[in-house]
Order: sequence, then C-alpha cells, then structure tokens
Amino acid sequence: ELGFLSGSPGIILDADGKFSNLRIKRLTLDFKGRGSISIAGNLKNLHKPDSLIMDLGLQAKNLSNATLASYVPGLHLPDLSRFGNINIPKLSYNGEPLNFHSVFEAHSSGAGDVNGNVVLYLRNRNFKYNAELKTVQLNLAALVPKPEFESSITAETHLIGSGTNWKTLSNEITLKTDASSTFGNYRVNTLDLSAAMNKGTISTDHVEAEVEGGPEVKVKSAKINLVSDSIPFQFDGSVKDFRLSEVLKNQPNNTARLDLEGTVEGTARNFDNLTGS
Repeated sequence: ELGFLSGSPGIILDADGKFSNLRIKRLTLDFKGRGSISIAGNLKNLHKPDSLIMDLGLQAKNLSNATLASYVPGLHLPDLSRFGNINIPKLSYNGEPLNFHSVFEAHSSGAGDVNGNVVLYLRNRNFKYNAELKTVQLNLAALVPKPEFESSITAETHLIGSGTNWKTLSNEITLKTDASSTFGNYRVNTLDLSAAMNKGTISTDHVEAEVEGGPEVKVKSAKINLVSDSIPFQFDGSVKDFRLSEVLKNQPNNTARLDLEGTVEGTARNFDNLTGS
C-alpha cells in the first residue's frame, strides 16, 4: 500500500519475493508530465519494522514543490519552492532506518547543488556520524527561510563525530571553499579550516579566511573551553583589517580597523569582558 500518494500518479511496479526478502526490479512514479521518481533494490524484513533493512537506489527527474505537494503529501515534506526544479541523478540508501549509509547527488535550479556521502548511526541516543558534502552555490535559505540564511556556498565539508549535546559531544570538521561564497551580508573569498569540539572545548590548528572588505584571518592554533565557568581561551595567529563596528554594535558608523598578530591567552566570563595578555 502506497498510502503517502495522492493525485493518481502513473505507477509501474515490477517486484518479486516475500516480505522477508523483496526484490524491487522497478518502481516508477510518473507524475503526468510533472516529473518522475524511479526506485530499485531490495527490502528485507518488511513484516518486522524493527529489523527492516533497505538496499535501494533512487533517481528523480524534474520535480518541483508543486509536484511533491500534489502527489506525495503523505511524506510531509517542507516547502521546497525555493529549490525550483529538482533533479536527483543518484541516491543510494543501504542499511536500517537508524543505521545507514547514503550516497547522493542532487541539482536544483533555484538553490544550488549538493553531493554527499553520509553514514549515520542514530540508535540509543548514541548518535554517530560521518558526512562528506560538496556544495555548489547552495542557498541555505531554501531550507531555513530567514533573511540571514541567504547564501551561495561553494565548498567541501567533512564532519565526523558522535553525540549531539555540545557539552559532551566529540567531533572534527574540515571545510574549504572552492570559490567565493556569500552568507548573509558577507562575501567570503577564501575559507580553509580544520577544527574539533570535545566535551565543550573548541580547538583548531588551522584557519585561513578572507572576507571581502575585511577581515583576513590566519590561525596557527586556538582553543576555548565553553564548559568552564571562567571560559579560558588561547589564540595564536593574526587578524588584519577587522572592522570594530562588527563588535561595537552601538557604534555602527565607527570606521576604525584593527590589526592583531601574536598570542592571546586569558579568560572570558562573558564575551563582553575579556581579559588576558
């Protein structure tokens, strides 16, 4: 039963086997000239949802928010209007609902493109993740409809770790832009970083970033402990052409700019009261 469907799309289904091991040779949903979705692969333990295993491949062509809202309302998808026309040449899903590996490639006419290779383990609140993403002119506002998320991001990102509570999680991230990117009012000409977060402590041993109009940042090492009451921090690097008006919000017309190079250590009980040397 395909209870998530509506609007009477054309359906082609060629499958054999049992609920314990069902082979889908072809499942095609034809949305009457408004796009299509094709699926093939294997499903195991359909009669035991807690033990369901999927090995599926999917392709989607010429989809839009109007098509998805009309024909697959049961999926309860968010509003995807900003994505425009969507094509998914490749999406594979292997594993269980809470423990799986997915590789995908998606293109949109309105919000950019994304390629991904993602492994997720979501059982027993012991979340683990390993994700590689490559984006081209991705606009995050298509997913988060707020002005501050208007963006065009062309970058490669790798995130690996475990946990979701920032006080206890452990993860590592690398991010490098492949072309000038924008986020909100900022245009980032270059960004190359390697950072980690471990039980509330954020650290990095490499950051190079240049924002159009300033600043330019190069970090050899930096660390801040957000769990400690005193919030100890350490910074070794340089900041050039930093506009003080960015932090002095009550002085938006302040034209002063700051250059800093060296090592800074200290504590910050709050971000308005820094001490150190």
